[in-house]
Order: sequence, then C-alpha cells, then structure tokens
Amino acid sequence: EMCIRDRSTWDKMSEKIQELQLDVEEFKKLLEQATRTQVKTFLLKQINELEGIIAKEKQRLEQEAAKSEQQQAQQNASNAGAPVKFYEGISNYSWEDEGDSIKVYLNLPEIGQINKDQIVCEIKEESVEVRIHGYKNKNLKFAVRRLCSSVKPGDSTYKLTNNSLRVILRKKEKGRWDSLEYKESKFKPEKAKEEPADPQAGLMNMMKQMYDDGDEDMKRTIAQAWSKSMEDKKGGGAAGAGGLF
Repeated sequence: EMCIRDRSTWDKMSEKIQELQLDVEEFKKLLEQATRTQVKTFLLKQINELEGIIAKEKQRLEQEAAKSEQQQAQQNASNAGAPVKFYEGISNYSWEDEGDSIKVYLNLPEIGQINKDQIVCEIKEESVEVRIHGYKNKNLKFAVRRLCSSVKPGDSTYKLTNNSLRVILRKKEKGRWDSLEYKESKFKPEKAKEEPADPQAGLMNMMKQMYDDGDEDMKRTIAQAWSKSMEDKKGGGAAGAGGLF
C-alpha cells in the first residue's frame, strides 16, 4: 500500500481518479448505444482524454507516495540517531573592507576541487557561518556569531577559487568596519559625579518634618533640643527654633 503522510492529499487525489473512472464508464455505456458516426467519434475522443488524465493523476499519486516514503525513511533515520558531525575551526583567513561590502578569504589549498554541495554558507543579518564537509577527510567550520555591523543576506554570497573560499558580505549601511566581529566600545561616557549629601541638611529636614507633623508637646521638645544643640555649638549663644521651623 502506498504511504502518504498527508492523508488529505491521498484522499483528494484518489477521489478525483475515481470520479474520472466513473465518467469513462458512463461514456463507454453511451458509446455502446450510439449509432451515429459523429457521436461515436465524439465519445471516443472524450474517453481517450479522460483516460489520459487518469494516467497522469495516477503518476502524480505514485510520485507523492515515493516522496512521502523517502521523507518517512529520513525521519526514521533521524529518530534512530544520525551520526553527529564534528568540525574543525578555520583559523587561516583574512578579510578586507571594500566600501559597500566586506570580503572574507578562507585560505584552503585545493578547495576549488570539491563540489558545491559539500559547502553550506549561512549568511544572516548579523552573523555568518560556513561549513565545509569532506575537505581532505575533514569537516571544517568558520563562524562569526556577531558581525561588526549588519549585512544584507539576500545580496551576499560566496565564491570558490582554486585555493580559497571567498565570502562576500554586502553592508546594510555605509561605514568602515574596524573589525570583522562586533566589539564593545572601550570608551563609555562617565556618569556625572553626584555631590555627597550634606548629613546636616538631611538632619534638619527630618527635624523640620517632625516639627511640622507633631503636636504641641513634640514641637516644644524639638525646639528645646535644637536650642540646646545650637547653644552648645556656639558656646552659649542663645538660639531659638522659630527661625528654623
């Protein structure tokens, strides 16, 4: 039995084929009853056209079944635990700023001899990753997780030469790159230094608040304490609390 993961697709295609087959059977019954040559010719033409459509639909159905079986096999292999690929980092590279683009050169002798399907180049707005499979029996990887600035993935690409792989990154905005990777600025604006709070002013504000909110006894107690404090500080000079509170 054909295996199609999308049962709705299977049902629709099967239903269409069944309807066409019913039409063919109906035309054949009419053909048996027909006596005029023109009518017979017309019916035969319709039968041939419908049978051609049925053949194409059956072919499509078989292709869908084969595709579904392949996908299922791949899924089964993945579930069974596909082998994990290990990569070596590419350290021999260089780059240059060409105004509207950045060019990265991965220097790999005889890299031009491998097939392009062995190369995966993923360029995103702020990152780039190149994976090379089966280069001299090794898997290699070059990655920049965060580029110096944003690029245009759709306008970026890569090219192979005999001894290097060149990645071309189209800049999103103009401006010279100081490095390939993003770096935090070393020069951060310093915060304005705050003047240390005056403890005496804080104490006065607190006492003023207590004086304003307190009853007559509280106000009298605070006034006496403040007057005594000022007398001690000034060496006996009298000072009332009225001017302060």
